[in-house]
Amino acid sequence: MTRLILRLWRERFPDLSAWEAAERIANVHQRYTAAAWLHHRDLDTPPDEPTAALLWQILKMDLRFPNSRRRIFEILTTADRDALY
Repeated sequence: MTRLILRLWRERFPDLSAWEAAERIANVHQRYTAAAWLHHRDLDTPPDEPTAALLWQILKMDLRFPNSRRRIFEILTTADRDALY
């Protein structure tokens, strides 16, 4: 899951600081789970929209997504962002 959260930052919000990206990721996760996930959770392939596709992959893992901006920030700042590629 950490790798996918880092991908969200790098691919969807590359110009934001880690703190700003953590807030944005928390917000898009909350909106996605409240609306689109209800329609996407039974899909066999991710949706076409890139942010939704990454969130879909994370939620399909059935792991607990970090629910605070601070925890997401910790993930973003303790992992090597550029090691993904």
